[in-house]
Amino acid sequence: MANQAPFIWAPDQQEQRLTVVAFRYELDLENVPDQAEFNCFANTHYHVKVNGAQVGFGPARSMPSHPSYDTYDIISFLKPGKNVVAVLVAHTAGYGFHHIPMPGAFVAWGQCGDADLSSASDNWRCCVSAGHDVNPPRWSFAIPAIEICDERDYPRGWDEIGKPAGDWIKPVVIDHSPWGPLVPREMEPLSNDARKPFKVVQAYTHSDAETIYGFRVVKDYKLKELPYEAAKTCAYTWIHSDQPQQVEMGTWWGEHFLNGQELEQSPGRADQHMRQNTVLNLESGWNLLFIYYGMMHAYWECQVALPKTITVDADRGEGSGDVAFCVSETMKADEFAERFSMAPQNQEYLSQLPFTWTGKQHSPVSVSPERRLAWAVPDQQLTYDEDCFLPFTVPANKPSSVIYDFGRIALGRLSLDIDAPAGTIFDIYYSEDLKNNRSNYDKNQVSYTADRRIAAGSGRLEWFFPRGAKFVEVSVAGHASDVVIKDVSIIEMRYPYSDDGSFDCSDPNLTILWEYGVETLRCNSEDVITDCPWRERTMYGGDLLVEMAVATVHSRDLKLLRRCIDVYTQCQHPETGGLPGRAPCAPQDNPLGEYMLMVVIAASWYVRLSNDIEFAKRIEERIDKVMNGFVERDAETGLYNYKNSFIEHTKVQRSGLVSAANAALAGAYRAYADFLRRIGRDADADAAVKAGSDLDQAIRKTFWDNDRKLFKTGVGQADAPGNPYQLHASFYPGCFDVTTPEIDAALQESYIAELAVLANDPKYRKEGTNGRIDHDFSAYGAFYMLEHMAKMGRADLAEDTIKRFYGDMLRHPTGTIWEHFNDAKSLCHAWSAAPTWYCSSQILGVNMAFNPADNVDEILIEPQSDSLTWARGTVPHPRGDVSVAWEIRGEQLHLEYVAPTGVSVTVRPRGRLAVLDLCLQEATV
Repeated sequence: MANQAPFIWAPDQQEQRLTVVAFRYELDLENVPDQAEFNCFANTHYHVKVNGAQVGFGPARSMPSHPSYDTYDIISFLKPGKNVVAVLVAHTAGYGFHHIPMPGAFVAWGQCGDADLSSASDNWRCCVSAGHDVNPPRWSFAIPAIEICDERDYPRGWDEIGKPAGDWIKPVVIDHSPWGPLVPREMEPLSNDARKPFKVVQAYTHSDAETIYGFRVVKDYKLKELPYEAAKTCAYTWIHSDQPQQVEMGTWWGEHFLNGQELEQSPGRADQHMRQNTVLNLESGWNLLFIYYGMMHAYWECQVALPKTITVDADRGEGSGDVAFCVSETMKADEFAERFSMAPQNQEYLSQLPFTWTGKQHSPVSVSPERRLAWAVPDQQLTYDEDCFLPFTVPANKPSSVIYDFGRIALGRLSLDIDAPAGTIFDIYYSEDLKNNRSNYDKNQVSYTADRRIAAGSGRLEWFFPRGAKFVEVSVAGHASDVVIKDVSIIEMRYPYSDDGSFDCSDPNLTILWEYGVETLRCNSEDVITDCPWRERTMYGGDLLVEMAVATVHSRDLKLLRRCIDVYTQCQHPETGGLPGRAPCAPQDNPLGEYMLMVVIAASWYVRLSNDIEFAKRIEERIDKVMNGFVERDAETGLYNYKNSFIEHTKVQRSGLVSAANAALAGAYRAYADFLRRIGRDADADAAVKAGSDLDQAIRKTFWDNDRKLFKTGVGQADAPGNPYQLHASFYPGCFDVTTPEIDAALQESYIAELAVLANDPKYRKEGTNGRIDHDFSAYGAFYMLEHMAKMGRADLAEDTIKRFYGDMLRHPTGTIWEHFNDAKSLCHAWSAAPTWYCSSQILGVNMAFNPADNVDEILIEPQSDSLTWARGTVPHPRGDVSVAWEIRGEQLHLEYVAPTGVSVTVRPRGRLAVLDLCLQEATV
């Protein structure tokens, strides 16, 4: 039984940013048994292998109160004789957007013939990986650790029969009380398929014209004790010059001083990324270079690049010459200010600074995998066969890069088969796009989106953590002989949706956008649905509603949506009932208010589609607590006064009396009412309907401006934007049925005028603006916009807006939908995939009961389109697949549909299609 197996861990382990522990259980089978089941849970992440073959990975993310375990049938991996069941666990301490900080742990149970696979068995042994850097930089603000591993000190063979490397000892039982009872995983395991590169984009050696000196400073990962923005540290070294001269030095962030004079920094060359340059006016002899820095994410990865003719020595020639820099302790900003009076000019001033200095030795290869590649300058192009680029040979003693294009964005673990001498360094950079035909290192400058592995020799290198990328740069360094890259793969990790929906139409651009939206959903579907596969891989409450819309028209499988709602509502604040903006996450006092409402709306919609009353009962109390947290109102207006909301990825009013956030609350009341009726609480449902209706009136009274023909964004707050009539302030009331027919009629003309201005605004697509201008809406807000336009029957506005604002995604295709209408940020963002939902629910016209008033037990087909001549496709309606094909022939609309037997079907074209003579052909299956 799950609750009888003990939690175990390697003995005497202190928490570090990253601790990797291998566990193995050896067994000898006379015959392969008829059944063999293995169950396990680990914190934070694990891989299971049997006899070297990948069996699974997990666990599914959850709150510690509801840990989810996995069950594997391992019978097909066993053989007579010696066998090994092995689990590699990576524990990440500190904060992250995927987990709640908890101790490292592993628990297992199961039966294989007479062998008891429980973690209580004396057969389990463990080995801590000495090859893994325990204090690596964060991958991003959301993902806790990059992977830096020296395979020469790694427990090689941990998953294979025989004697693995490393010191294998008996694990110890640990306290399992921080976790709640283990519960079984409720959705399908992720895929484990190898994706091969499509082509090689670039292959080149690196220039050796400069020497890069650098070091890393790591502060304790418990950031609550010292917020990263308050941490300061400094460093110095001495630069020797035979004569007075000017030389260029490469830098990146921090304040730099030469002989006490602050250096001006300018952008680097186009072929140098994440770099600035400065000119050193060197005096004859030793020159003092001093740097101080405000740490980001409790790290400082410092690099300076100098010509090879320059000597750098922190000991001024009096030591071994190996110490490149001396670095101070890290302290709070106010303490640093007290100690630091002025940048030192010479040795005397330096010695007077009250700092404790630690020497950092020079490394021939940069300590930063990402910055090493970003600063590399291509030298010579390497030749390869474009049609057959594997195997690929990298010449000896030549640091080089090969950039592989995998054809589309993929999320998975990188795997390399190599012939290489021991000590060869493989730095891996992952990117969604290229810049100047190289990896786009500048895409997110406070991230460290690269991993490193140092080979123990020839064989396979397989990285532990999944990464999202279309382009993978494999860089090789430190190799005294040729290196052969024999194979490259991304082992994809996707949720295995059934592909039930389809869409095609007379405008190929709309067809492509529908497909892009589905692919974006696939890329973001893991153990939950995330925002993007590259930067964060985080489940957000607001994103979930849009993601659910896309999922419902793509696949009949709703188990992953159920899981998302379950995990999200597990994060409830015990006193306020609030849900955080993302999940899993510790309960928060000041969450994103309307994000939790989107989760309520999604939960009600899921129950409406699935009739999953058992799940509704499970989360009933959680949903009640959320909605009960919105009772207090502003006395004068009757509106809810928000402490914090998100609303849009633009400059918006987020607190106080906010139009869009109150409209979301009105919509949530109606969704809540439908939820309550389905579990038999009619009286409470009536009260929720009245609360929503009262709020509708308050919103219209406070925010509707009949002269301006738009809703006001908000009233009376300091964080109000420059434009008081942002479009999202009207989209939300329209989407959630707050508006009246008269208001809708007025809004249509305002939308036409406002969107025409935005579509021609050059700021909208200027790289770096991030879509954040005062009067706009984002690709996230497009969902609410399109839903309102559809409700008004304005297919002309909806289709024109899609084509205008999503146009760059078609002109510069990535196969996915971008985070914004420009390509400045994530190129695969599920919150932006509204066109997929629109095409299926409006152009095909199959009603999927997003509105709680819709009857899910009937099939309503209401196609509308202003610009198309035909459309066809299938929608996985909850009562069965509905296939629709319509075509305009002269003054007639020919419509064919196939629907499940025994379900009422109503066909009611809208808008331009409604005025045509309907020629209907129906069929049931």
